[in-house]
Amino acid sequence: MENKRPFVNCAKTKMWKMTNEETGTYSSTVTLDFEKRMTKYTDSVQTNSTPLYGDGELVEVAVSEGQGALSIGVHHVTDGERVDLYGESNVDGVTVNTGDGVPPYFCVANMAKKRNGMVNLRKWFKVSFAPHEETVTQIEDNGIQYSMPTLNGTYSKNIPLGMKSARVEVDPSIPEGAAMIEKWFSIADYIGGNSFVNTSTFKNGTADIVDGAEITEGTTLTLTGAATGGTSPYKYDFLYKADSSNYWECIAEDTSTASQSLTLPTVDADTPYTIRIVARDSSGLTREKSVGIVVKDST
Repeated sequence: MENKRPFVNCAKTKMWKMTNEETGTYSSTVTLDFEKRMTKYTDSVQTNSTPLYGDGELVEVAVSEGQGALSIGVHHVTDGERVDLYGESNVDGVTVNTGDGVPPYFCVANMAKKRNGMVNLRKWFKVSFAPHEETVTQIEDNGIQYSMPTLNGTYSKNIPLGMKSARVEVDPSIPEGAAMIEKWFSIADYIGGNSFVNTSTFKNGTADIVDGAEITEGTTLTLTGAATGGTSPYKYDFLYKADSSNYWECIAEDTSTASQSLTLPTVDADTPYTIRIVARDSSGLTREKSVGIVVKDST
């Protein structure tokens, strides 16, 4: 559990709508901006345990991934904002459904002021706000009582970006701190410092492997881990699996050796495979990059 009490001193809350769930990318400009309205938030984290076989071996397909509940209180939510959040609005007490019934994902950026003048920055990369009758609470600010609807959502892992990010004790009075705050709210994937990007490559000989490439069994491929931004040094996991399987085969794990070889397995018939390189920086951030191929039966 995090943030056992609501934080009511939030100066900014901004959101970007996800435009491509497969690649985890967002609109280039802010979709919703609650900076002009007093906000609060609570963040409750839940972590699933990793199942084991009876002999104690990990079930690889069920590696634990965290999830959590995020509640954001904002002073006044417009019908247009409800359309963006839920795909529906309420006009004169009548619900108007303007979407396909599937709430979109958002990246949510937040800044909370501290009494010492510093600020804490937080960003959740994949949040879905479920349609509901918003809970109204009363909070006090300088003796004024505010009625505050609460937007209730859940967040999960966004593959390219992870769960969430935080920068604490940022000083807005110095140029470095002011620049970090500006960038924090300028793009959805900014996490402080340089953005961490997986630039790994998959090659068959000297040629880059493209999604859907057909490659004969027994061919040896070259996988090269690479990354930019984040906090160096980097380490890499190299994995592959048949798309029909639930289990990843590990070529190398948690290694600083960036170049690895993969000899494609023998297959009974043409078989789709996925090859993946996971880059990890020294602060624990991860970025995944995958390519899908078809391993061709040579007979």
